[in-house]
Amino acid sequence: MIVDRIVFSVKLGHTAEAVELFKEEIERYSPQLPHRIYSSSIGQPANQVVFEGEFENEAESEKFWTEWVATPEADIHAEKRNKLLTESGWTWERWGLAE
Repeated sequence: MIVDRIVFSVKLGHTAEAVELFKEEIERYSPQLPHRIYSSSIGQPANQVVFEGEFENEAESEKFWTEWVATPEADIHAEKRNKLLTESGWTWERWGLAE
């Protein structure tokens, strides 16, 4: 199993809006995908939203993201998302389960 973890730095005061945006997009595109959405409450920076999606392997992850980017709604989501992000934007990590 792998987890794609995307950390978004959100403009102050827009964390709840960003969480809702990500919830709506996962519900639209892939509600069956095992996922989690977190928002920071303590720490620095305090204005972060994290998306984690679980995949069986890298090929499944790549297929998911390639197909998602190809949907017309992905551009709409990106436009809305980019209005909420700080200048530092986002980072993407891929984690493998250590067994």
